[in-house]
Amino acid sequence: MAKKQLNEFFITELYKVCLRQSDVFELARAHVEYHFLPSEDHKLIWRSMVNHYEVTGRLISIGILGQQYEADKDVMKVIGDIANSDEPNIEDLLEQLEIFIKQMIFISAHKELAELYNKNDDDGAFQLMTEVAEKLSNFKIKDETYYHNIIEGMEDRMDDRKDEFTSVDPSKFRARKIPTGIVLGCDDQLKGGVDRKDTLMLMGPSGSGKSKMLKFMGYYNSKLGHRIVHIQAEGSREEAEQCYDAAYAGISIAVAETGMLDEDTTEELSAALKDIQRKGGEIHLKAFETFDEGSLLDVRNYMREIVDLYGPIDALVLDYLELLHPGDGKTYGTSNDQERKRREKLGQGFKNLCMEFDCAGFTATQSSTVSHDDQNDPTFVYRREHISEFKGMIKPFSYFITINGTEAEKDENRRRLHWDKFRKYNAPVPTFPIATNMENERFYDHLRTVKIRQYGSEEEMD
Repeated sequence: MAKKQLNEFFITELYKVCLRQSDVFELARAHVEYHFLPSEDHKLIWRSMVNHYEVTGRLISIGILGQQYEADKDVMKVIGDIANSDEPNIEDLLEQLEIFIKQMIFISAHKELAELYNKNDDDGAFQLMTEVAEKLSNFKIKDETYYHNIIEGMEDRMDDRKDEFTSVDPSKFRARKIPTGIVLGCDDQLKGGVDRKDTLMLMGPSGSGKSKMLKFMGYYNSKLGHRIVHIQAEGSREEAEQCYDAAYAGISIAVAETGMLDEDTTEELSAALKDIQRKGGEIHLKAFETFDEGSLLDVRNYMREIVDLYGPIDALVLDYLELLHPGDGKTYGTSNDQERKRREKLGQGFKNLCMEFDCAGFTATQSSTVSHDDQNDPTFVYRREHISEFKGMIKPFSYFITINGTEAEKDENRRRLHWDKFRKYNAPVPTFPIATNMENERFYDHLRTVKIRQYGSEEEMD
Protein backbone atom coordinates (compact mmCIF):
# COMPACT_ATOMS: atom_id res chain seq x y z
CA MET A 1 0.00 0.00 0.00
CA ALA A 2 1.33 3.47 -0.93
CA LYS A 3 2.96 5.67 1.71
CA LYS A 4 0.50 8.26 2.99
CA GLN A 5 1.30 11.74 4.31
CA LEU A 6 -0.50 14.94 5.19
CA ASN A 7 -0.34 17.31 2.22
CA GLU A 8 1.47 20.65 2.32
CA PHE A 9 -1.67 22.79 2.15
CA PHE A 10 -3.20 21.03 5.18
CA ILE A 11 0.03 21.21 7.18
CA THR A 12 0.32 24.94 6.42
CA GLU A 13 -3.13 25.55 7.88
CA LEU A 14 -2.49 23.24 10.85
CA TYR A 15 0.77 25.03 11.68
CA LYS A 16 -1.02 28.39 11.36
CA VAL A 17 -3.47 27.43 14.10
CA CYS A 18 -0.88 25.64 16.25
CA LEU A 19 1.24 28.80 16.40
CA ARG A 20 -1.69 30.71 17.92
CA GLN A 21 -3.79 28.30 19.96
CA SER A 22 -2.15 26.11 22.56
CA ASP A 23 -5.13 23.75 22.89
CA VAL A 24 -5.00 22.85 19.17
CA PHE A 25 -1.21 22.52 19.35
CA GLU A 26 -1.57 20.10 22.28
CA LEU A 27 -3.99 17.97 20.28
CA ALA A 28 -1.72 17.96 17.22
CA ARG A 29 1.38 17.21 19.31
CA ALA A 30 -0.37 14.16 20.76
CA HIS A 31 -1.30 12.71 17.36
CA VAL A 32 0.97 14.03 14.59
CA GLU A 33 4.04 11.86 13.98
CA TYR A 34 7.07 13.00 11.99
CA HIS A 35 6.52 10.46 9.20
CA PHE A 36 3.10 12.06 8.58
CA LEU A 37 4.84 15.26 7.42
CA PRO A 38 5.45 15.83 3.69
CA SER A 39 9.05 17.11 3.70
CA GLU A 40 12.19 17.62 5.80
CA ASP A 41 11.42 21.36 5.88
CA HIS A 42 8.06 20.71 7.53
CA LYS A 43 9.72 18.29 9.98
CA LEU A 44 12.31 20.91 10.98
CA ILE A 45 9.57 23.47 11.71
CA TRP A 46 7.49 20.96 13.69
CA ARG A 47 10.55 19.91 15.70
CA SER A 48 11.25 23.56 16.58
CA MET A 49 7.62 24.12 17.61
CA VAL A 50 7.63 21.05 19.87
CA ASN A 51 11.06 21.70 21.40
CA HIS A 52 10.30 25.37 22.13
CA TYR A 53 7.02 24.46 23.84
CA GLU A 54 8.59 21.68 25.92
CA VAL A 55 11.42 23.94 27.11
CA THR A 56 9.56 27.23 27.68
CA GLY A 57 5.92 26.17 28.07
CA ARG A 58 5.03 28.77 25.41
CA LEU A 59 4.13 28.60 21.73
CA ILE A 60 6.93 29.62 19.39
CA SER A 61 6.31 32.68 17.19
CA ILE A 62 6.70 33.13 13.44
CA GLY A 63 9.45 35.65 14.17
CA ILE A 64 11.50 33.20 16.24
CA LEU A 65 11.09 30.50 13.58
CA GLY A 66 12.25 32.95 10.92
CA GLN A 67 15.28 33.90 13.00
CA GLN A 68 16.22 30.24 13.50
CA TYR A 69 16.04 29.36 9.81
CA GLU A 70 16.93 32.65 8.08
CA ALA A 71 19.81 30.94 6.23
CA ASP A 72 17.62 28.11 4.88
CA LYS A 73 15.61 29.39 1.90
CA ASP A 74 13.43 26.28 1.63
CA VAL A 75 12.36 26.41 5.27
CA MET A 76 11.85 30.19 5.05
CA LYS A 77 9.48 29.64 2.11
CA VAL A 78 7.37 27.27 4.21
CA ILE A 79 7.38 29.77 7.11
CA GLY A 80 6.26 32.50 4.68
CA ASP A 81 3.42 30.29 3.43
CA ILE A 82 2.28 29.77 7.04
CA ALA A 83 2.40 33.49 7.81
CA ASN A 84 0.46 34.45 4.68
CA SER A 85 -2.17 31.70 4.79
CA ASP A 86 -5.78 32.38 5.74
CA GLU A 87 -7.12 31.35 9.15
CA PRO A 88 -8.85 27.95 8.67
CA ASN A 89 -11.96 26.65 10.39
CA ILE A 90 -10.62 24.76 13.42
CA GLU A 91 -13.44 22.21 13.62
CA ASP A 92 -13.00 21.28 9.93
CA LEU A 93 -9.23 21.11 10.41
CA LEU A 94 -9.48 18.72 13.37
CA GLU A 95 -12.08 16.62 11.59
CA GLN A 96 -9.73 16.11 8.62
CA LEU A 97 -6.84 15.30 10.97
CA GLU A 98 -9.02 12.70 12.67
CA ILE A 99 -9.91 11.12 9.31
CA PHE A 100 -6.24 10.99 8.31
CA ILE A 101 -5.14 9.33 11.55
CA LYS A 102 -7.89 6.73 11.20
CA GLN A 103 -6.55 6.02 7.72
CA MET A 104 -3.06 5.59 9.18
CA ILE A 105 -4.42 3.17 11.79
CA PHE A 106 -6.03 1.17 8.98
CA ILE A 107 -2.85 1.16 6.85
CA SER A 108 -0.75 -0.04 9.75
CA ALA A 109 -3.27 -2.77 10.57
CA HIS A 110 -3.46 -3.83 6.91
CA LYS A 111 0.27 -4.58 6.83
CA GLU A 112 0.13 -6.52 10.10
CA LEU A 113 -2.97 -8.40 8.90
CA ALA A 114 -1.19 -9.51 5.72
CA GLU A 115 1.72 -10.84 7.76
CA LEU A 116 -0.64 -12.86 9.98
CA TYR A 117 -2.39 -14.37 6.97
CA ASN A 118 0.94 -15.30 5.44
CA LYS A 119 1.74 -17.14 8.67
CA ASN A 120 -1.70 -18.86 8.55
CA ASP A 121 -2.54 -17.29 11.92
CA ASP A 122 -6.30 -17.00 11.37
CA ASP A 123 -7.10 -16.49 15.06
CA GLY A 124 -4.54 -13.70 15.36
CA ALA A 125 -5.87 -12.05 12.22
CA PHE A 126 -9.45 -12.18 13.50
CA GLN A 127 -8.40 -10.76 16.89
CA LEU A 128 -6.50 -7.95 15.16
CA MET A 129 -9.49 -7.06 12.95
CA THR A 130 -11.73 -6.92 16.05
CA GLU A 131 -9.31 -4.65 17.93
CA VAL A 132 -8.80 -2.32 14.95
CA ALA A 133 -12.55 -2.04 14.32
CA GLU A 134 -13.09 -1.04 17.95
CA LYS A 135 -10.17 1.42 17.86
CA LEU A 136 -11.45 3.09 14.69
CA SER A 137 -14.95 3.30 16.14
CA ASN A 138 -13.82 4.92 19.39
CA PHE A 139 -10.99 7.15 18.16
CA LYS A 140 -11.65 10.88 18.35
CA ILE A 141 -9.24 13.80 18.30
CA LYS A 142 -11.41 15.57 20.87
CA ASP A 143 -12.82 13.88 23.94
CA GLU A 144 -16.19 15.56 23.46
CA THR A 145 -18.37 14.94 20.42
CA TYR A 146 -19.68 17.82 18.33
CA TYR A 147 -23.31 17.13 19.22
CA HIS A 148 -25.43 15.61 21.96
CA ASN A 149 -28.97 14.25 21.72
CA ILE A 150 -31.19 16.20 24.10
CA ILE A 151 -34.35 14.03 24.08
CA GLU A 152 -32.64 10.65 23.93
CA GLY A 153 -30.22 11.42 26.77
CA MET A 154 -32.46 13.41 29.11
CA GLU A 155 -33.48 10.61 31.48
CA ASP A 156 -29.88 9.43 31.88
CA ARG A 157 -28.70 12.99 32.56
CA MET A 158 -31.33 13.54 35.22
CA ASP A 159 -30.45 10.24 36.89
CA ASP A 160 -26.74 11.15 36.86
CA ARG A 161 -27.46 14.54 38.44
CA LYS A 162 -29.67 12.96 41.08
CA ASP A 163 -26.94 10.46 41.98
CA GLU A 164 -24.36 13.25 42.16
CA PHE A 165 -26.59 15.58 44.17
CA THR A 166 -27.59 12.93 46.72
CA SER A 167 -24.14 11.36 47.06
CA VAL A 168 -23.13 10.98 50.70
CA ASP A 169 -19.73 9.37 50.13
CA PRO A 170 -17.17 12.14 50.80
CA SER A 171 -14.49 10.29 48.86
CA LYS A 172 -16.62 10.40 45.71
CA PHE A 173 -18.35 13.73 46.17
CA ARG A 174 -17.10 16.76 44.25
CA ALA A 175 -19.27 19.83 44.65
CA ARG A 176 -20.82 20.96 41.40
CA LYS A 177 -21.17 24.52 42.67
CA ILE A 178 -18.42 26.71 44.11
CA PRO A 179 -19.74 29.43 46.46
CA THR A 180 -18.60 33.04 46.51
CA GLY A 181 -18.73 33.12 50.33
CA ILE A 182 -21.14 36.10 50.18
CA VAL A 183 -23.97 34.04 51.62
CA LEU A 184 -26.74 36.66 51.53
CA GLY A 185 -27.31 38.17 48.10
CA CYS A 186 -24.85 36.03 46.14
CA ASP A 187 -24.83 32.36 47.08
CA ASP A 188 -28.49 32.28 48.05
CA GLN A 189 -29.48 33.69 44.65
CA LEU A 190 -26.94 31.49 42.83
CA LYS A 191 -28.58 28.43 44.47
CA GLY A 192 -25.32 27.58 46.20
CA GLY A 193 -22.64 29.17 44.07
CA VAL A 194 -21.12 29.34 40.60
CA ASP A 195 -21.27 26.14 38.55
CA ARG A 196 -18.06 24.43 37.50
CA LYS A 197 -16.95 25.61 34.03
CA ASP A 198 -18.73 28.92 34.68
CA THR A 199 -17.31 32.35 35.51
CA LEU A 200 -18.04 35.44 37.57
CA MET A 201 -16.48 38.88 37.14
CA LEU A 202 -16.34 41.68 39.71
CA MET A 203 -16.02 45.36 38.86
CA GLY A 204 -15.43 48.43 40.96
CA PRO A 205 -13.28 51.53 41.20
CA SER A 206 -9.82 51.54 42.73
CA GLY A 207 -10.04 50.92 46.47
CA SER A 208 -13.53 49.38 46.36
CA GLY A 209 -12.33 45.99 47.62
CA LYS A 210 -12.05 43.89 44.45
CA SER A 211 -8.81 42.20 45.49
CA LYS A 212 -10.06 41.63 49.03
CA MET A 213 -13.29 40.10 47.73
CA LEU A 214 -11.37 37.75 45.41
CA LYS A 215 -9.07 36.65 48.23
CA PHE A 216 -12.10 36.18 50.47
CA MET A 217 -13.50 33.77 47.85
CA GLY A 218 -10.25 31.81 47.94
CA TYR A 219 -10.13 31.85 51.76
CA TYR A 220 -13.79 30.81 52.12
CA ASN A 221 -13.58 27.94 49.63
CA SER A 222 -10.36 26.53 51.04
CA LYS A 223 -12.13 26.23 54.41
CA LEU A 224 -14.71 24.03 52.67
CA GLY A 225 -11.96 21.72 51.42
CA HIS A 226 -11.72 23.12 47.90
CA ARG A 227 -8.49 23.42 45.93
CA ILE A 228 -7.95 26.98 44.67
CA VAL A 229 -5.46 28.38 42.17
CA HIS A 230 -4.91 32.08 42.89
CA ILE A 231 -3.16 34.13 40.20
CA GLN A 232 -1.84 37.50 41.38
CA ALA A 233 -1.32 39.41 38.13
CA GLU A 234 0.38 42.37 39.80
CA GLY A 235 2.02 42.76 43.20
CA SER A 236 4.41 40.58 45.12
CA ARG A 237 3.90 37.06 46.37
CA GLU A 238 4.65 38.28 49.90
CA GLU A 239 1.83 40.85 49.77
CA ALA A 240 -0.70 38.23 48.69
CA GLU A 241 0.54 35.78 51.33
CA GLN A 242 0.20 38.41 54.07
CA CYS A 243 -3.40 39.11 53.03
CA TYR A 244 -4.29 35.43 53.21
CA ASP A 245 -2.40 34.96 56.49
CA ALA A 246 -4.36 37.84 58.01
CA ALA A 247 -7.68 36.41 56.79
CA TYR A 248 -7.05 32.96 58.25
CA ALA A 249 -5.84 34.34 61.57
CA GLY A 250 -8.53 37.05 61.72
CA ILE A 251 -5.92 39.78 62.23
CA SER A 252 -4.85 42.96 60.51
CA ILE A 253 -2.13 43.15 57.87
CA ALA A 254 -0.03 45.15 60.32
CA VAL A 255 -0.02 42.25 62.78
CA ALA A 256 0.46 39.66 60.02
CA GLU A 257 3.58 41.51 58.88
CA THR A 258 5.16 41.01 62.29
CA GLY A 259 4.04 37.42 62.85
CA MET A 260 3.47 38.33 66.51
CA LEU A 261 0.33 36.36 67.42
CA ASP A 262 -0.94 35.89 70.95
CA GLU A 263 -1.22 32.39 72.34
CA ASP A 264 -4.98 32.02 71.85
CA THR A 265 -4.83 33.19 68.21
CA THR A 266 -1.92 30.85 67.52
CA GLU A 267 -3.84 27.86 68.90
CA GLU A 268 -7.03 28.75 67.01
CA LEU A 269 -5.12 29.26 63.76
CA SER A 270 -3.29 25.95 64.13
CA ALA A 271 -6.56 24.09 64.69
CA ALA A 272 -8.22 25.83 61.73
CA LEU A 273 -5.36 25.01 59.36
CA LYS A 274 -5.34 21.35 60.40
CA ASP A 275 -9.09 21.17 59.73
CA ILE A 276 -8.64 22.72 56.26
CA GLN A 277 -5.84 20.31 55.40
CA ARG A 278 -7.89 17.37 56.64
CA LYS A 279 -10.67 18.39 54.25
CA GLY A 280 -8.19 18.76 51.36
CA GLY A 281 -8.40 22.55 51.10
CA GLU A 282 -5.48 24.55 49.71
CA ILE A 283 -4.66 27.76 47.85
CA HIS A 284 -1.89 27.51 45.25
CA LEU A 285 -0.55 31.02 44.69
CA LYS A 286 1.25 32.25 41.57
CA ALA A 287 2.31 35.92 41.47
CA PHE A 288 3.42 37.84 38.37
CA GLU A 289 5.10 40.73 40.08
CA THR A 290 5.26 43.18 37.18
CA PHE A 291 2.58 44.35 34.74
CA ASP A 292 2.26 42.37 31.48
CA GLU A 293 4.67 39.69 32.73
CA GLY A 294 2.17 36.84 32.68
CA SER A 295 -0.21 35.39 30.10
CA LEU A 296 -3.20 33.05 30.16
CA LEU A 297 -0.91 30.42 28.63
CA ASP A 298 1.35 30.75 31.67
CA VAL A 299 -1.71 30.36 33.89
CA ARG A 300 -2.75 27.24 31.99
CA ASN A 301 0.69 25.70 32.35
CA TYR A 302 0.67 26.42 36.09
CA MET A 303 -2.78 24.87 36.49
CA ARG A 304 -1.64 21.75 34.69
CA GLU A 305 1.31 21.46 37.07
CA ILE A 306 -1.03 21.77 40.05
CA VAL A 307 -3.35 19.07 38.70
CA ASP A 308 -0.40 16.74 38.07
CA LEU A 309 1.05 17.31 41.54
CA TYR A 310 -2.03 17.66 43.74
CA GLY A 311 -5.23 16.79 41.90
CA PRO A 312 -8.29 18.53 40.39
CA ILE A 313 -8.83 22.28 40.80
CA ASP A 314 -12.13 23.59 42.15
CA ALA A 315 -11.77 27.32 41.46
CA LEU A 316 -9.49 29.73 39.60
CA VAL A 317 -9.13 33.17 41.21
CA LEU A 318 -7.41 35.77 39.01
CA ASP A 319 -6.60 39.22 40.39
CA TYR A 320 -7.19 40.75 37.96
CA LEU A 321 -7.95 39.96 34.32
CA GLU A 322 -6.79 42.82 32.11
CA LEU A 323 -3.32 42.79 33.66
CA LEU A 324 -2.50 39.57 31.78
CA HIS A 325 -1.75 38.90 28.12
CA PRO A 326 -4.03 36.48 26.21
CA GLY A 327 -1.01 34.31 25.35
CA ASP A 328 -2.24 33.82 21.78
CA GLY A 329 1.02 34.82 20.09
CA LYS A 330 -0.37 38.16 18.90
CA THR A 331 0.99 41.61 19.58
CA TYR A 332 -1.70 44.13 20.46
CA GLY A 333 -1.30 47.85 19.87
CA THR A 334 -2.26 50.70 22.19
CA SER A 335 -5.33 51.90 20.30
CA ASN A 336 -8.78 51.44 21.82
CA ASP A 337 -9.67 48.98 19.06
CA GLN A 338 -6.62 46.82 19.78
CA GLU A 339 -7.19 47.00 23.53
CA ARG A 340 -10.82 45.99 23.05
CA LYS A 341 -9.76 42.93 21.06
CA ARG A 342 -7.16 42.04 23.69
CA ARG A 343 -9.68 42.20 26.50
CA GLU A 344 -12.27 40.19 24.60
CA LYS A 345 -9.61 37.51 24.04
CA LEU A 346 -8.85 37.56 27.77
CA GLY A 347 -12.50 37.08 28.69
CA GLN A 348 -12.89 34.14 26.33
CA GLY A 349 -9.55 32.67 27.32
CA PHE A 350 -10.46 32.80 31.01
CA LYS A 351 -13.73 31.01 30.27
CA ASN A 352 -11.85 28.38 28.23
CA LEU A 353 -9.52 27.67 31.15
CA CYS A 354 -12.44 27.04 33.48
CA MET A 355 -14.06 24.78 30.88
CA GLU A 356 -10.84 22.83 30.40
CA PHE A 357 -10.13 22.32 34.11
CA ASP A 358 -13.77 21.86 35.18
CA CYS A 359 -13.56 24.62 37.77
CA ALA A 360 -15.38 27.83 38.62
CA GLY A 361 -13.69 31.12 37.76
CA PHE A 362 -13.60 34.37 39.72
CA THR A 363 -11.88 37.51 38.46
CA ALA A 364 -12.25 41.29 38.41
CA THR A 365 -11.84 44.37 36.24
CA GLN A 366 -11.39 48.05 36.92
CA SER A 367 -14.27 50.48 36.35
CA SER A 368 -13.93 53.80 34.62
CA THR A 369 -14.01 57.01 36.64
CA VAL A 370 -17.38 58.52 37.60
CA SER A 371 -18.15 61.88 39.16
CA HIS A 372 -17.71 62.41 42.89
CA ASP A 373 -21.45 63.14 43.19
CA ASP A 374 -22.41 59.85 41.52
CA GLN A 375 -20.01 57.84 43.62
CA ASN A 376 -21.48 59.31 46.79
CA ASP A 377 -25.10 58.86 45.70
CA PRO A 378 -26.51 55.96 47.79
CA THR A 379 -28.79 55.01 44.86
CA PHE A 380 -26.00 54.94 42.25
CA VAL A 381 -24.54 51.60 41.12
CA TYR A 382 -21.81 50.78 38.62
CA ARG A 383 -22.95 48.94 35.50
CA ARG A 384 -21.23 47.43 32.47
CA GLU A 385 -21.24 50.77 30.66
CA HIS A 386 -18.73 51.95 33.26
CA ILE A 387 -16.00 49.90 31.59
CA SER A 388 -16.56 52.03 28.52
CA GLU A 389 -15.66 50.47 25.14
CA PHE A 390 -14.21 47.38 26.84
CA LYS A 391 -17.57 45.99 27.98
CA GLY A 392 -17.28 43.26 25.33
CA MET A 393 -14.86 41.57 27.73
CA ILE A 394 -17.76 40.42 29.92
CA LYS A 395 -19.59 38.55 27.11
CA PRO A 396 -18.27 35.09 28.11
CA PHE A 397 -19.14 35.64 31.78
CA SER A 398 -22.44 34.37 33.14
CA TYR A 399 -22.26 36.65 36.19
CA PHE A 400 -21.11 40.24 36.50
CA ILE A 401 -21.33 41.99 39.86
CA THR A 402 -20.26 45.51 40.81
CA ILE A 403 -19.00 46.81 44.16
CA ASN A 404 -20.51 50.12 45.23
CA GLY A 405 -20.11 52.35 48.26
CA THR A 406 -20.36 55.97 49.23
CA GLU A 407 -17.77 57.52 51.53
CA ALA A 408 -20.25 57.24 54.40
CA GLU A 409 -20.88 53.54 53.67
CA LYS A 410 -17.14 52.85 53.56
CA ASP A 411 -16.69 54.60 56.90
CA GLU A 412 -19.36 52.27 58.32
CA ASN A 413 -17.67 49.18 56.79
CA ARG A 414 -20.49 48.58 54.36
CA ARG A 415 -20.86 48.11 50.60
CA ARG A 416 -23.66 47.58 48.10
CA LEU A 417 -23.28 44.78 45.57
CA HIS A 418 -25.20 44.95 42.30
CA TRP A 419 -25.90 42.12 39.85
CA ASP A 420 -25.48 43.64 36.38
CA LYS A 421 -25.52 40.25 34.63
CA PHE A 422 -27.15 37.12 36.00
CA ARG A 423 -27.49 34.55 33.26
CA LYS A 424 -28.68 31.27 34.77
CA TYR A 425 -31.31 32.19 37.36
CA ASN A 426 -33.50 35.16 38.11
CA ALA A 427 -31.96 37.58 40.61
CA PRO A 428 -34.96 38.92 42.56
CA VAL A 429 -32.69 41.25 44.56
CA PRO A 430 -30.26 42.85 42.08
CA THR A 431 -28.79 45.36 44.56
CA PHE A 432 -28.19 44.51 48.20
CA PRO A 433 -26.15 45.75 51.18
CA ILE A 434 -23.40 43.80 52.90
CA ALA A 435 -21.23 44.45 55.93
CA THR A 436 -17.48 44.21 55.37
CA ASN A 437 -14.48 43.27 57.46
CA MET A 438 -11.66 44.91 55.52
CA GLU A 439 -9.45 45.32 58.58
CA ASN A 440 -9.02 41.56 58.98
CA GLU A 441 -8.88 40.87 55.21
CA ARG A 442 -12.16 38.96 55.19
CA PHE A 443 -14.21 41.40 53.07
CA TYR A 444 -17.61 39.96 54.09
CA ASP A 445 -19.00 39.98 57.64
CA HIS A 446 -21.93 37.59 57.67
CA LEU A 447 -23.31 38.24 61.17
CA ARG A 448 -23.38 42.00 60.68
CA THR A 449 -24.92 41.51 57.23
CA VAL A 450 -27.73 39.44 58.79
CA LYS A 451 -28.48 42.31 61.15
CA ILE A 452 -28.57 44.82 58.31
CA ARG A 453 -30.77 42.62 56.12
CA GLN A 454 -33.24 41.66 58.87
CA TYR A 455 -33.40 44.82 60.95
CA GLY A 456 -32.29 47.60 58.63
CA SER A 457 -29.30 48.48 60.77
CA GLU A 458 -26.91 46.86 63.22
CA GLU A 459 -27.87 49.16 66.08
CA GLU A 460 -31.55 48.15 66.23
CA MET A 461 -30.70 44.51 66.91
CA ASP A 462 -28.03 45.40 69.44
